[in-house]
Amino acid sequence: MSQKDRRRWDEKWLDSAGDRYEPHPLLLQYRTLLGGGEALDLACGKGQNAIWLARQGYRVQGVDISPVALAMARTEAAEQGLSDRIQLITVDLDHWLLPALSYDLICIFRFLDRRLFTAISMGLRPEGLLFCATRHVGLLQRCPEAHESFLLKRGELAEAFSSLWVLHDVENDENSEFVARK
Repeated sequence: MSQKDRRRWDEKWLDSAGDRYEPHPLLLQYRTLLGGGEALDLACGKGQNAIWLARQGYRVQGVDISPVALAMARTEAAEQGLSDRIQLITVDLDHWLLPALSYDLICIFRFLDRRLFTAISMGLRPEGLLFCATRHVGLLQRCPEAHESFLLKRGELAEAFSSLWVLHDVENDENSEFVARK
């Protein structure tokens, strides 16, 4: 990502500084599958999912391009007494190498980088869980100006992660949700 992209995300997060965010509903829906261990929250933003996973017993690494968002996440983690369970790192995902066989859970919400699909699959340990949810091409019906390259194709997550055991694969008019186990 460029410095321009980083500034854009920093401004987005500054504009939402007072907003509270809940963990993604997929995590809540499948909470009975969670068993602790090492988790990765890709493009974690203000860290609501990372913080929630830490409360569930995970040691979480959250990565994001925005130092502003990560500062907000650090503050919230400290206020909740979870700083020792969460490592938040400013990362440009265009240049970061996701380590293989390192995570018991990886979550990616509202972010898409197809170049990471293989690394994400390889980053999961055996029995590891993958949680994904983001927009797909159906959004173009309502927002024709959206960039198609930032939107999933219908069925793309199931195809990209076909080596995983699919637990949840749902698409509505604009969004794709996917949960799978390695």
